[in-house]
Amino acid sequence: MHPFMRYAAILLILLNVHCGLQRALRVSTDDASQIIIGSQSSPLERYAARELQRYLYQVSGTLLEIRQDVTDIRTPAFVIGQVTTNPLVHDLVHAGELTVAADDPGPQGYVLKKISVNGRPLIAIAGSDVVGCLYGVYGLLADYYGIGFFLGGDVLPDKKSTLQWLNLDERKAPAMYIRGFLPWTN
Repeated sequence: MHPFMRYAAILLILLNVHCGLQRALRVSTDDASQIIIGSQSSPLERYAARELQRYLYQVSGTLLEIRQDVTDIRTPAFVIGQVTTNPLVHDLVHAGELTVAADDPGPQGYVLKKISVNGRPLIAIAGSDVVGCLYGVYGLLADYYGIGFFLGGDVLPDKKSTLQWLNLDERKAPAMYIRGFLPWTN
């Protein structure tokens, strides 16, 4: 094979791989879904947003952009935070769309609620505290997106599916202050 043809074939292969990766990794843009956190969010709330982003990508193939302090909702969104750390959660509470406070549902508790804002679905994951925000993300993923979190590793659904905007309205708080498991048996 002529060296020029070899280089042309390699170039075509690389171009095809690049285009295929762009189609496979559907990164959220201004007209797609997003995850909203506050600029004052704690490291644990930012971690919760990254976990939501990672797991939703694994189950749907859509990589949602994480944005800060968005209050004008123009696209479907997940919002993570507390009244004190996310302006959008604060606004939703003061508008009566969402009820969450430091003592309601309580320490490590969270609220999951689907709200329509400007005709767009928004799923609020609001915690009574920072730990509640993280537990809210894991609760949403486990209870509604079919992800299992086990000692031996995570279990994901067999097939990827389109990202769903589920009807949610629940609040949870732990029965005991210290959560955990005992990885041994007697």
